Amino acid sequence: MSKLHSHTNIINSEVKLLVIEDEEKLLSNIVDYLNLVGFNTIGFSNPLEGLTFIENNPVDVIVSDVKMPDLNGFELISAVRNSKNNKETIFIFLTAKVDRDDIREGMNLLADDYITKPFIMQDLVDAINTRLQLKYAREENSNAKPTMVKQYVFDLLDKLTKTEIKVAYLISLGKNNEQISERLSISVKTADNHRTNISVKLSISGRNKLMQVCIENRIHIKDYIQQKMRDMPHFF
Repeated sequence: MSKLHSHTNIINSEVKLLVIEDEEKLLSNIVDYLNLVGFNTIGFSNPLEGLTFIENNPVDVIVSDVKMPDLNGFELISAVRNSKNNKETIFIFLTAKVDRDDIREGMNLLADDYITKPFIMQDLVDAINTRLQLKYAREENSNAKPTMVKQYVFDLLDKLTKTEIKVAYLISLGKNNEQISERLSISVKTADNHRTNISVKLSISGRNKLMQVCIENRIHIKDYIQQKMRDMPHFF
């Protein structure tokens, strides 16, 4: 039987989160922690019931397991992206292992992030906050002109090394230095140096501005990698 958990707190109570995880103990721990830090969080252990809720209620963030019975995470996000209420909702996957095929499929379905189990609860909170901040920033700048057109982006990316281009794409996904270092098997210091080099080569001042430019041009960066770096078919 599915369990529903709900609670409202003050700090982030206007932010509505939905957690879908078939392991009920983990579900309860996640929901309790997110409520503790102030989010308005509900959870379902039955993904079909979770989908029914999504179809009838707008939410800001969905955190979902990938491997679930009856309805897996990929089927769930496909339904969400085609829904009326939540097609723009932030979607974060929980996965028991780092599988490049899974990550690529999730990103193709417009997943916003992956959290690998086992994880520290604060890491999930940080990922949620990062995605919310990026979403709000995009909304504030929705009427502004794009910082770079595709060809201009390609010309700029030509100035970067292969690793720097990978770092730029990971920055566009909201990854921090620790996450970049883990993904690329480099040190945190090296990841930070790459970030600095990218800013210098692209004449971008400040971390926030670099992240903004990368996010605004994520599709162009991805297109560049797919078109010009064909030896990296499994990067996404």
